[in-house]
Amino acid sequence: MRAAGGIALATLLAISATPYTVQAFESGRDDRPLAEEKPDQKTLNRLAEAVEKNPNDVAARCELGACYDKLGLPDLAREQYSLAVKIAPNNPHLWINRVKQELKSGRSELAMHLIESAHERFANDPEVLFWYGNYSAAKQRIDEAAFAYQLALKQNSDVEGLRSALGEICLEKMRYGDALTLANEEIKTHPNFWLAYKVKAFALMGLRRPAQALAPLRVAYANYPTKATVARTYAHACIWCGNYQEGLEPALTFLDATSSLTTNDIGAKQMLSTILENLPKSVVEQELPALSKKIQAAKPNAAYYFALGDTLDKLGLYELAIGQYTSGLKMEPEFARALFRLGSDYETARRDYRTALLLYAAANRLAPDDPEILSHLWRLNNRYKTRSNDLAWQLKDWMQPAIPSAMEINAK
Repeated sequence: MRAAGGIALATLLAISATPYTVQAFESGRDDRPLAEEKPDQKTLNRLAEAVEKNPNDVAARCELGACYDKLGLPDLAREQYSLAVKIAPNNPHLWINRVKQELKSGRSELAMHLIESAHERFANDPEVLFWYGNYSAAKQRIDEAAFAYQLALKQNSDVEGLRSALGEICLEKMRYGDALTLANEEIKTHPNFWLAYKVKAFALMGLRRPAQALAPLRVAYANYPTKATVARTYAHACIWCGNYQEGLEPALTFLDATSSLTTNDIGAKQMLSTILENLPKSVVEQELPALSKKIQAAKPNAAYYFALGDTLDKLGLYELAIGQYTSGLKMEPEFARALFRLGSDYETARRDYRTALLLYAAANRLAPDDPEILSHLWRLNNRYKTRSNDLAWQLKDWMQPAIPSAMEINAK
Protein backbone atom coordinates (compact mmCIF):
# COMPACT_ATOMS: atom_id res chain seq x y z
CA MET A 1 0.00 0.00 0.00
CA ARG A 2 3.05 2.26 0.14
CA ALA A 3 3.55 5.00 -2.39
CA ALA A 4 6.27 4.66 -4.97
CA GLY A 5 9.65 5.87 -3.74
CA GLY A 6 9.89 9.23 -5.45
CA ILE A 7 7.53 10.94 -7.85
CA ALA A 8 8.56 11.07 -11.52
CA LEU A 9 8.32 14.47 -13.12
CA ALA A 10 6.59 13.02 -16.16
CA THR A 11 3.81 11.71 -13.94
CA LEU A 12 3.62 14.99 -12.08
CA LEU A 13 2.95 16.74 -15.34
CA ALA A 14 0.10 14.36 -16.10
CA ILE A 15 -1.52 15.24 -12.78
CA SER A 16 -0.93 18.99 -12.94
CA ALA A 17 -4.04 19.80 -14.96
CA THR A 18 -6.99 17.45 -15.08
CA PRO A 19 -10.17 18.76 -16.73
CA TYR A 20 -12.03 15.50 -16.15
CA THR A 21 -15.19 14.94 -14.18
CA VAL A 22 -14.67 12.27 -11.53
CA GLN A 23 -18.08 11.83 -9.94
CA ALA A 24 -19.12 9.22 -12.51
CA PHE A 25 -15.91 7.27 -11.96
CA GLU A 26 -16.36 7.32 -8.20
CA SER A 27 -19.74 5.61 -8.47
CA GLY A 28 -18.50 3.18 -11.09
CA ARG A 29 -20.78 4.48 -13.85
CA ASP A 30 -18.09 5.29 -16.40
CA ASP A 31 -14.35 4.91 -16.85
CA ARG A 32 -13.77 7.25 -19.76
CA PRO A 33 -12.33 10.75 -19.18
CA LEU A 34 -14.13 13.57 -20.89
CA ALA A 35 -12.27 14.75 -23.97
CA GLU A 36 -10.71 18.20 -23.64
CA GLU A 37 -12.20 20.62 -26.17
CA LYS A 38 -9.68 21.77 -28.78
CA PRO A 39 -9.49 25.42 -29.83
CA ASP A 40 -11.03 26.36 -33.17
CA GLN A 41 -9.35 28.23 -36.00
CA LYS A 42 -11.14 31.45 -35.08
CA THR A 43 -9.55 31.42 -31.64
CA LEU A 44 -6.09 30.74 -33.08
CA ASN A 45 -6.44 33.57 -35.58
CA ARG A 46 -7.57 35.98 -32.86
CA LEU A 47 -4.57 35.17 -30.64
CA ALA A 48 -2.08 35.22 -33.52
CA GLU A 49 -3.33 38.69 -34.50
CA ALA A 50 -3.05 39.89 -30.91
CA VAL A 51 0.57 38.71 -30.69
CA GLU A 52 1.41 40.24 -34.06
CA LYS A 53 -0.05 43.62 -33.05
CA ASN A 54 1.60 43.57 -29.63
CA PRO A 55 4.62 41.21 -29.37
CA ASN A 56 4.87 42.00 -25.65
CA ASP A 57 1.35 40.77 -24.88
CA VAL A 58 2.30 38.06 -22.36
CA ALA A 59 -1.26 36.91 -21.72
CA ALA A 60 -1.93 36.41 -25.43
CA ARG A 61 1.30 34.45 -25.87
CA CYS A 62 0.50 32.17 -22.96
CA GLU A 63 -3.03 31.60 -24.24
CA LEU A 64 -1.69 30.89 -27.70
CA GLY A 65 0.85 28.46 -26.24
CA ALA A 66 -1.93 26.67 -24.36
CA CYS A 67 -3.91 26.38 -27.61
CA TYR A 68 -0.93 24.85 -29.38
CA ASP A 69 -0.58 22.39 -26.48
CA LYS A 70 -4.17 21.26 -26.89
CA LEU A 71 -3.65 20.83 -30.63
CA GLY A 72 -0.59 18.64 -30.10
CA LEU A 73 1.92 21.18 -31.40
CA PRO A 74 4.57 21.18 -28.63
CA ASP A 75 7.30 23.04 -30.52
CA LEU A 76 5.01 25.98 -31.29
CA ALA A 77 3.75 26.00 -27.70
CA ARG A 78 7.31 25.96 -26.36
CA GLU A 79 8.20 28.95 -28.54
CA GLN A 80 5.33 31.02 -27.12
CA TYR A 81 6.12 30.10 -23.48
CA SER A 82 9.83 30.86 -23.97
CA LEU A 83 9.04 34.28 -25.45
CA ALA A 84 6.64 35.00 -22.60
CA VAL A 85 9.34 34.27 -20.02
CA LYS A 86 11.78 36.58 -21.84
CA ILE A 87 9.20 39.37 -21.91
CA ALA A 88 8.29 38.97 -18.22
CA PRO A 89 11.26 37.25 -16.51
CA ASN A 90 9.98 38.17 -13.06
CA ASN A 91 6.66 36.35 -13.43
CA PRO A 92 6.97 32.95 -11.64
CA HIS A 93 3.75 31.65 -13.17
CA LEU A 94 5.26 31.91 -16.66
CA TRP A 95 8.29 29.92 -15.56
CA ILE A 96 6.07 27.12 -14.28
CA ASN A 97 4.04 27.11 -17.48
CA ARG A 98 7.25 26.63 -19.41
CA VAL A 99 8.29 23.80 -17.04
CA LYS A 100 5.05 21.98 -17.77
CA GLN A 101 5.46 22.47 -21.49
CA GLU A 102 9.03 21.15 -21.48
CA LEU A 103 7.82 18.07 -19.65
CA LYS A 104 5.06 17.54 -22.19
CA SER A 105 7.70 17.71 -24.91
CA GLY A 106 9.79 15.05 -23.14
CA ARG A 107 12.61 17.41 -22.17
CA SER A 108 12.70 16.50 -18.49
CA GLU A 109 16.33 17.56 -17.92
CA LEU A 110 15.61 21.05 -19.21
CA ALA A 111 12.45 21.15 -17.09
CA MET A 112 14.47 20.28 -13.98
CA HIS A 113 16.97 23.02 -14.78
CA LEU A 114 14.12 25.51 -15.16
CA ILE A 115 12.66 24.45 -11.81
CA GLU A 116 16.00 25.00 -10.09
CA SER A 117 16.36 28.41 -11.72
CA ALA A 118 12.80 29.39 -10.80
CA HIS A 119 13.43 28.35 -7.18
CA GLU A 120 16.52 30.54 -7.04
CA ARG A 121 14.53 33.51 -8.39
CA PHE A 122 11.22 32.99 -6.57
CA ALA A 123 12.07 31.07 -3.42
CA ASN A 124 8.87 32.11 -1.63
CA ASP A 125 6.35 31.65 -4.43
CA PRO A 126 3.96 28.82 -3.46
CA GLU A 127 3.58 27.44 -7.00
CA VAL A 128 7.35 27.42 -7.49
CA LEU A 129 7.77 25.75 -4.09
CA PHE A 130 5.25 23.11 -5.14
CA TRP A 131 7.19 22.29 -8.28
CA TYR A 132 10.50 22.42 -6.45
CA GLY A 133 9.02 19.85 -4.09
CA ASN A 134 8.07 17.75 -7.12
CA TYR A 135 11.63 18.09 -8.40
CA SER A 136 13.07 17.05 -5.02
CA ALA A 137 10.72 14.07 -4.82
CA ALA A 138 11.80 12.95 -8.30
CA LYS A 139 15.40 13.14 -7.07
CA GLN A 140 14.48 10.93 -4.06
CA ARG A 141 15.05 13.84 -1.65
CA ILE A 142 11.84 13.10 0.22
CA ASP A 143 12.41 15.22 3.33
CA GLU A 144 13.40 18.22 1.22
CA ALA A 145 10.28 17.73 -0.89
CA ALA A 146 8.08 17.55 2.20
CA PHE A 147 9.59 20.78 3.54
CA ALA A 148 8.93 22.58 0.23
CA TYR A 149 5.34 21.32 0.13
CA GLN A 150 4.66 22.36 3.72
CA LEU A 151 6.15 25.81 3.13
CA ALA A 152 4.01 26.24 0.03
CA LEU A 153 0.93 25.08 1.92
CA LYS A 154 1.46 27.74 4.58
CA GLN A 155 1.63 30.47 1.94
CA ASN A 156 -1.17 29.32 -0.34
CA SER A 157 -3.31 26.32 0.49
CA ASP A 158 -5.17 26.52 -2.82
CA VAL A 159 -2.40 25.31 -5.15
CA GLU A 160 -3.91 22.40 -7.04
CA GLY A 161 -2.10 19.12 -6.38
CA LEU A 162 -0.13 20.42 -3.40
CA ARG A 163 -1.97 18.44 -0.74
CA SER A 164 -1.93 15.32 -2.91
CA ALA A 165 1.83 15.55 -3.39
CA LEU A 166 2.33 15.92 0.37
CA GLY A 167 -0.11 13.05 0.85
CA GLU A 168 2.07 10.83 -1.37
CA ILE A 169 4.97 11.47 0.98
CA CYS A 170 2.78 10.63 3.97
CA LEU A 171 1.98 7.32 2.27
CA GLU A 172 5.69 6.76 1.77
CA LYS A 173 6.17 7.21 5.50
CA MET A 174 3.07 5.07 6.30
CA ARG A 175 1.30 8.05 7.89
CA TYR A 176 -2.04 6.96 6.49
CA GLY A 177 -4.21 9.18 8.68
CA ASP A 178 -2.35 12.33 7.59
CA ALA A 179 -2.50 11.24 3.95
CA LEU A 180 -6.26 10.71 4.20
CA THR A 181 -6.80 14.16 5.70
CA LEU A 182 -4.74 15.82 2.97
CA ALA A 183 -6.55 13.90 0.23
CA ASN A 184 -9.98 14.82 1.59
CA GLU A 185 -8.97 18.49 1.77
CA GLU A 186 -7.70 18.34 -1.83
CA ILE A 187 -10.94 16.75 -3.03
CA LYS A 188 -12.97 19.39 -1.21
CA THR A 189 -11.17 22.27 -2.94
CA HIS A 190 -10.36 20.53 -6.25
CA PRO A 191 -12.97 17.81 -6.76
CA ASN A 192 -11.78 16.97 -10.28
CA PHE A 193 -8.15 16.43 -9.31
CA TRP A 194 -7.96 12.66 -9.64
CA LEU A 195 -4.57 12.07 -7.98
CA ALA A 196 -6.18 13.00 -4.69
CA TYR A 197 -8.45 9.99 -5.09
CA LYS A 198 -5.43 7.72 -5.48
CA VAL A 199 -3.91 9.12 -2.28
CA LYS A 200 -7.23 8.74 -0.47
CA ALA A 201 -7.67 5.16 -1.68
CA PHE A 202 -4.16 4.07 -0.69
CA ALA A 203 -4.55 5.74 2.70
CA LEU A 204 -7.82 3.90 3.32
CA MET A 205 -6.23 0.62 2.31
CA GLY A 206 -3.38 1.32 4.71
CA LEU A 207 -5.99 1.89 7.42
CA ARG A 208 -7.63 -1.46 6.50
CA ARG A 209 -10.82 0.12 5.18
CA PRO A 210 -11.11 -1.49 1.73
CA ALA A 211 -14.85 -0.97 1.32
CA GLN A 212 -14.38 2.80 1.59
CA ALA A 213 -11.34 2.65 -0.70
CA LEU A 214 -13.25 1.20 -3.66
CA ALA A 215 -14.90 4.45 -4.80
CA PRO A 216 -11.67 6.51 -4.97
CA LEU A 217 -9.84 3.52 -6.48
CA ARG A 218 -12.27 3.58 -9.41
CA VAL A 219 -11.34 7.20 -10.05
CA ALA A 220 -7.61 6.59 -9.76
CA TYR A 221 -7.66 3.49 -11.96
CA ALA A 222 -9.71 5.22 -14.66
CA ASN A 223 -7.32 8.17 -14.86
CA TYR A 224 -3.82 7.06 -13.88
CA PRO A 225 -1.43 7.16 -16.87
CA THR A 226 0.19 3.89 -15.77
CA LYS A 227 -2.74 1.83 -14.53
CA ALA A 228 -0.51 -0.85 -12.99
CA THR A 229 0.36 1.65 -10.23
CA VAL A 230 -3.19 1.39 -8.96
CA ALA A 231 -4.32 -1.95 -10.42
CA ARG A 232 -2.82 -4.20 -7.73
CA THR A 233 -4.36 -2.24 -4.87
CA TYR A 234 -7.70 -1.97 -6.69
CA ALA A 235 -7.83 -5.73 -7.29
CA HIS A 236 -6.94 -6.47 -3.67
CA ALA A 237 -9.70 -4.16 -2.43
CA CYS A 238 -12.20 -5.93 -4.69
CA ILE A 239 -11.12 -9.31 -3.31
CA TRP A 240 -11.44 -8.17 0.29
CA CYS A 241 -14.91 -6.77 -0.45
CA GLY A 242 -16.03 -9.80 -2.44
CA ASN A 243 -16.39 -7.75 -5.65
CA TYR A 244 -14.68 -10.39 -7.76
CA GLN A 245 -16.13 -9.43 -11.11
CA GLU A 246 -15.10 -5.79 -10.66
CA GLY A 247 -11.62 -6.93 -9.66
CA LEU A 248 -11.05 -8.98 -12.82
CA GLU A 249 -9.89 -6.10 -15.03
CA PRO A 250 -7.37 -4.58 -12.60
CA ALA A 251 -6.03 -8.05 -11.80
CA LEU A 252 -5.47 -8.67 -15.52
CA THR A 253 -3.89 -5.23 -15.87
CA PHE A 254 -1.45 -6.01 -13.07
CA LEU A 255 -0.66 -9.40 -14.62
CA ASP A 256 0.16 -7.65 -17.89
CA ALA A 257 2.42 -5.14 -16.15
CA THR A 258 4.40 -7.84 -14.34
CA SER A 259 4.75 -10.37 -17.18
CA SER A 260 7.80 -10.69 -19.41
CA LEU A 261 9.27 -13.54 -21.42
CA THR A 262 11.89 -14.12 -18.72
CA THR A 263 10.00 -13.43 -15.48
CA ASN A 264 6.53 -13.62 -13.98
CA ASP A 265 5.08 -12.30 -10.75
CA ILE A 266 3.73 -15.22 -8.72
CA GLY A 267 1.69 -12.82 -6.60
CA ALA A 268 -0.03 -11.41 -9.70
CA LYS A 269 -0.99 -14.92 -10.81
CA GLN A 270 -2.23 -15.86 -7.36
CA MET A 271 -4.33 -12.72 -7.09
CA LEU A 272 -5.91 -13.39 -10.48
CA SER A 273 -6.51 -17.03 -9.52
CA THR A 274 -8.36 -15.96 -6.40
CA ILE A 275 -10.67 -13.80 -8.48
CA LEU A 276 -11.24 -16.44 -11.16
CA GLU A 277 -11.96 -19.13 -8.57
CA ASN A 278 -14.76 -17.02 -7.14
CA LEU A 279 -16.46 -16.23 -10.44
CA PRO A 280 -18.89 -18.47 -12.31
CA LYS A 281 -17.26 -20.12 -15.29
CA SER A 282 -19.85 -18.53 -17.57
CA VAL A 283 -18.85 -15.05 -16.38
CA VAL A 284 -15.16 -15.77 -16.92
CA GLU A 285 -15.80 -17.11 -20.42
CA GLN A 286 -17.86 -14.05 -21.29
CA GLU A 287 -15.76 -11.31 -19.69
CA LEU A 288 -12.16 -12.44 -20.02
CA PRO A 289 -11.68 -12.30 -23.82
CA ALA A 290 -13.09 -8.77 -24.08
CA LEU A 291 -11.02 -7.54 -21.13
CA SER A 292 -7.85 -9.07 -22.55
CA LYS A 293 -8.49 -7.37 -25.87
CA LYS A 294 -8.99 -4.04 -24.09
CA ILE A 295 -5.82 -4.35 -22.00
CA GLN A 296 -3.70 -5.46 -24.96
CA ALA A 297 -5.02 -2.85 -27.39
CA ALA A 298 -2.41 -0.17 -26.69
CA LYS A 299 0.72 -2.29 -26.22
CA PRO A 300 0.42 -6.03 -26.97
CA ASN A 301 2.47 -8.26 -24.69
CA ALA A 302 2.92 -11.92 -25.61
CA ALA A 303 4.13 -12.72 -22.08
CA TYR A 304 0.75 -11.61 -20.73
CA TYR A 305 -1.03 -14.25 -22.80
CA PHE A 306 1.41 -16.93 -21.67
CA ALA A 307 1.07 -15.98 -17.98
CA LEU A 308 -2.71 -15.87 -18.30
CA GLY A 309 -2.76 -19.24 -20.05
CA ASP A 310 -0.69 -20.77 -17.25
CA THR A 311 -3.06 -19.32 -14.64
CA LEU A 312 -6.11 -20.67 -16.47
CA ASP A 313 -4.49 -24.09 -16.85
CA LYS A 314 -4.04 -24.40 -13.10
CA LEU A 315 -7.77 -23.72 -12.66
CA GLY A 316 -8.78 -26.30 -15.24
CA LEU A 317 -10.01 -23.68 -17.72
CA TYR A 318 -8.18 -25.39 -20.54
CA GLU A 319 -10.14 -24.09 -23.51
CA LEU A 320 -9.61 -20.48 -22.41
CA ALA A 321 -5.94 -21.25 -21.79
CA ILE A 322 -5.55 -22.64 -25.31
CA GLY A 323 -6.87 -19.36 -26.68
CA GLN A 324 -4.32 -17.36 -24.65
CA TYR A 325 -1.36 -19.49 -25.68
CA THR A 326 -2.46 -19.25 -29.31
CA SER A 327 -2.70 -15.45 -29.13
CA GLY A 328 0.74 -15.19 -27.54
CA LEU A 329 2.35 -17.54 -30.04
CA LYS A 330 1.12 -15.40 -32.91
CA MET A 331 3.44 -12.73 -31.51
CA GLU A 332 6.25 -14.98 -30.26
CA PRO A 333 6.01 -18.19 -32.32
CA GLU A 334 9.30 -19.60 -31.02
CA PHE A 335 8.60 -19.43 -27.30
CA ALA A 336 9.25 -23.02 -26.26
CA ARG A 337 7.42 -23.11 -22.95
CA ALA A 338 4.22 -21.76 -24.51
CA LEU A 339 4.39 -24.39 -27.26
CA PHE A 340 4.86 -27.02 -24.58
CA ARG A 341 1.96 -25.79 -22.45
CA LEU A 342 -0.28 -25.61 -25.50
CA GLY A 343 0.76 -29.15 -26.41
CA SER A 344 -0.09 -30.31 -22.90
CA ASP A 345 -3.58 -28.83 -23.22
CA TYR A 346 -4.10 -30.48 -26.59
CA GLU A 347 -3.05 -33.79 -25.07
CA THR A 348 -4.92 -33.74 -21.78
CA ALA A 349 -7.95 -31.57 -22.53
CA ARG A 350 -8.67 -32.12 -26.20
CA ARG A 351 -7.17 -35.61 -26.60
CA ASP A 352 -5.69 -34.38 -29.85
CA TYR A 353 -2.51 -36.43 -29.56
CA ARG A 354 -1.19 -35.77 -33.04
CA THR A 355 -1.30 -32.00 -32.58
CA ALA A 356 0.17 -32.37 -29.10
CA LEU A 357 3.10 -34.35 -30.53
CA LEU A 358 3.77 -31.70 -33.14
CA LEU A 359 3.75 -28.98 -30.47
CA TYR A 360 6.02 -30.99 -28.15
CA ALA A 361 8.42 -31.60 -31.03
CA ALA A 362 8.50 -27.90 -31.93
CA ALA A 363 9.13 -26.98 -28.28
CA ASN A 364 11.89 -29.59 -28.05
CA ARG A 365 13.65 -28.20 -31.12
CA LEU A 366 13.68 -24.75 -29.52
CA ALA A 367 14.63 -25.96 -26.03
CA PRO A 368 16.43 -29.32 -26.40
CA ASP A 369 17.86 -29.14 -22.88
CA ASP A 370 14.48 -28.81 -21.15
CA PRO A 371 13.93 -32.20 -19.46
CA GLU A 372 10.20 -31.70 -18.94
CA ILE A 373 9.54 -31.05 -22.61
CA LEU A 374 11.71 -34.00 -23.66
CA SER A 375 10.00 -36.31 -21.17
CA HIS A 376 6.51 -35.44 -22.45
CA LEU A 377 7.62 -35.83 -26.06
CA TRP A 378 9.15 -39.29 -25.50
CA ARG A 379 6.26 -40.57 -23.40
CA LEU A 380 3.52 -39.44 -25.77
CA ASN A 381 5.44 -40.52 -28.87
CA ASN A 382 5.95 -44.04 -27.50
CA ARG A 383 2.35 -44.40 -26.39
CA TYR A 384 0.97 -42.87 -29.58
CA LYS A 385 2.63 -45.59 -31.67
CA THR A 386 0.85 -48.32 -29.69
CA ARG A 387 -2.38 -46.46 -28.90
CA SER A 388 -4.56 -48.98 -30.73
CA ASN A 389 -3.34 -51.73 -28.39
CA ASP A 390 -3.36 -49.66 -25.20
CA LEU A 391 -6.67 -50.60 -23.60
CA ALA A 392 -6.02 -48.53 -20.46
CA TRP A 393 -5.46 -45.42 -22.53
CA GLN A 394 -8.58 -46.01 -24.60
CA LEU A 395 -10.63 -46.57 -21.45
CA LYS A 396 -9.31 -43.37 -19.89
CA ASP A 397 -10.27 -41.40 -23.00
CA TRP A 398 -13.71 -42.95 -22.98
CA MET A 399 -14.31 -42.15 -19.29
CA GLN A 400 -12.91 -38.62 -19.59
CA PRO A 401 -14.06 -37.21 -22.90
CA ALA A 402 -12.08 -34.41 -24.43
CA ILE A 403 -13.14 -30.81 -23.95
CA PRO A 404 -14.63 -29.62 -27.25
CA SER A 405 -12.84 -26.82 -29.05
CA ALA A 406 -14.43 -23.40 -29.54
CA MET A 407 -15.02 -24.26 -33.21
CA GLU A 408 -16.79 -27.45 -32.26
CA ILE A 409 -18.96 -25.65 -29.74
CA ASN A 410 -19.92 -22.98 -32.27
CA ALA A 411 -20.71 -25.65 -34.87
CA LYS A 412 -23.23 -27.17 -32.51
